[in-house]
This record gives sequence, structure tokens and C-alpha cells, in this order.
Amino acid sequence: MMSSRFVTCFLLLIAVSHGANADAVHRIDPPNWWVGMENNTVELMLYGDNLANGEVSSSSDGVSVSSVTGGDSPNYLWVTLELDKALSAQTITLELTSMTIGRVTI
Repeated sequence: MMSSRFVTCFLLLIAVSHGANADAVHRIDPPNWWVGMENNTVELMLYGDNLANGEVSSSSDGVSVSSVTGGDSPNYLWVTLELDKALSAQTITLELTSMTIGRVTI
């Protein structure tokens, strides 16, 4: 049973809400992760043009954004998610808002 929890993973799919922002986020690492881990936080690295000043929120049940940090480069944003311990594998939705790129659903 425990091994099936490790095999089950989230898939983070990128869906863009505005066509003009289709290339706003070029990469998200890690693109997936396991549920049922002892540590219930996941740190994502987002890469794209001028993301560093962005704000991120979650509309997925059981997933909350605990911190958002820009790096030295304006093209990187680190997002720490806190996951409910009882969360099952699913696709999650995050919303990125920035003055330079507008609003994008990822």
C-alpha cells in the first residue's frame, strides 16, 4: 500500500488563461512529485520572462502557497506549497499574477 502512494504522483500541467501570456512560464521544476511523503511541503522553481515579482495563489483544495521568493535573476520564482496530509494524486492549479505578464493560470 505504501509503495502505491509513492508511485502515485501529481502532474502539474500548464494551462494558460490568456493567449498573450502563453509563454510566460517556460519551465516548472519539479514537474511532478509523490503524495504521502513525510514532509508535506514542495518547493517549485518557475522559470520565465520577468517572473521574480510575481504573486502566486492556489485554487486547488488541500494545496496552499506558503511562500513566494524571487531570485537575483528576474526570470526565476521559487514557490513553496504546503500539501494537506490526506491529499490524493491530482492535477493542481496555481495562478501567477505579475505586473509585467498579467495573470496566468498554471
